Amino acid sequence: MKKLWRKYLLIFGLAALSGGMLLVTSQNVERKETELRNLRSVMAAEEESLRVLRAEWAYVNRPDHLEALAKQYLDLVPPQAAQNVSDAAAMRAAPLVEEEEKALPVSVRAVTPAPAPAVIPPRKPASLAKPQRKFQNVLEELTGGEDVQ
Repeated sequence: MKKLWRKYLLIFGLAALSGGMLLVTSQNVERKETELRNLRSVMAAEEESLRVLRAEWAYVNRPDHLEALAKQYLDLVPPQAAQNVSDAAAMRAAPLVEEEEKALPVSVRAVTPAPAPAVIPPRKPASLAKPQRKFQNVLEELTGGEDVQ
C-alpha cells in the first residue's frame, strides 16, 4: 500500500508541475502576442507616416511649385537664344573685368567661374650642403618675382 501511495503522489506531483508549466507558458505566449500586436500597430502607424511624408514630398517637389518658388526668391533671367555652350566656354577662358561683370544678367554672373589660382611651381628639395636662403628670396621664388604686399 505504501508503494501505491508513493506512485499516486508522484503522478499527482507531475500533473501539478505540468499544469504549472502550462500556465506559465500560456501567460508568456499571451504576453508575447500582446507585444506583437503593439509592434504591428506601431509599424502600421510608421508606414502611414511614411505614406504621408511621401505625399507631402511629391506635393512640395512639383515642377510648377518649384518654378513659382524660384521666381519668388531667385533673380534668374531666362537664357537667351544667343547664349550657347561656346559663349560659356569663351567666358571661362577670359576673366571678366568688374564693370563687364556688373553689366551681365544675374544668370550669367552666377555661372561665371572664379579665376583659377596661380600655379606655384613645385619646390626643389633643400640640400644640406647649400646655405639656408633668406625669407625674401624664398618669397620672390614662390611668387615668380612679383611684389607681394
